[in-house]
Amino acid sequence: METINQNKKKTPKVGVVLSSGGLKPISSLALFEFLDEEKINIDLMVGCSGGGVLAAFRGTGYDNQQIIALATEFLSQKVFSKVDYQTVLNIGRLPYGKFDVSKGLFKKGLFLQTAEKLFGGHQLEALQTKTLLQATDIQNGEGVILERSSLAEAVYASLAMYPLLPPICIDGRWLIDGAFSSPLPVLEAVKRNMDVIIVMLFHEELVREPKKFVDGFSNITRAVSLSLIKSQLALAIDLHHHEIIVINVPFVNPVSLSDVNLIPGLLELGRRAVDEKKEEILHAIKRYGHVESVQSSQGG
Repeated sequence: METINQNKKKTPKVGVVLSSGGLKPISSLALFEFLDEEKINIDLMVGCSGGGVLAAFRGTGYDNQQIIALATEFLSQKVFSKVDYQTVLNIGRLPYGKFDVSKGLFKKGLFLQTAEKLFGGHQLEALQTKTLLQATDIQNGEGVILERSSLAEAVYASLAMYPLLPPICIDGRWLIDGAFSSPLPVLEAVKRNMDVIIVMLFHEELVREPKKFVDGFSNITRAVSLSLIKSQLALAIDLHHHEIIVINVPFVNPVSLSDVNLIPGLLELGRRAVDEKKEEILHAIKRYGHVESVQSSQGG
């Protein structure tokens, strides 16, 4: 019995967690490419905001080239072109201004329509790989993990950058960008008992002397996100019983959603970051099998 236990190959449950980051998570394609080459199966994907979009693409079964093409098409639709003028008038306390929980500065119509074009007909719970998307309940600030939903609506909820984009109502809750509650939802992979968790972070430096409102607003959101990531990642490492491997992709210059011309450079940054962690990933998986075999042998 001991010999059988010692020789039996143990396969760890592998989780991939992609943080928020707008367009930057497209650099995670390098990780998927590596895992495919090594024939490492992904048991769970958890994504937030831009990372959620990439997880949805991957879970739907698109390959890397298709994802690049579709992401480029998605971000070329000028999804921030339809202003909600009633909201703008309300901000200025002008006549005919109107605001409620369902509104933002832009209308969600074109954004949601584009998501439906890319993901229409797919349900989150039916994807090829178990996929969870992080959102935030705007009415109480609680993080919400989406597990069963229209994929298009779940993707929209996970990246609804309030107050630019309005919330969306799913199962009676008004949801916005998951980055407000958990920009790196690694704790969800811990809760799901993944043995090896591979985390991809997309860190962007703050603009030191912002001269535009957008830069100042982005600085605040990045600072808050970084604080949440540090605390939640530290807790996950403390709780986790096996390996958490963090791949940090650094970005010196700001990257906006419309910077589709930067995609080749983002992919290269992802490859460099993944290259530095390949041996650690392989070692974690092999080590898990060794540890499990020893434990089984001792238990037998």
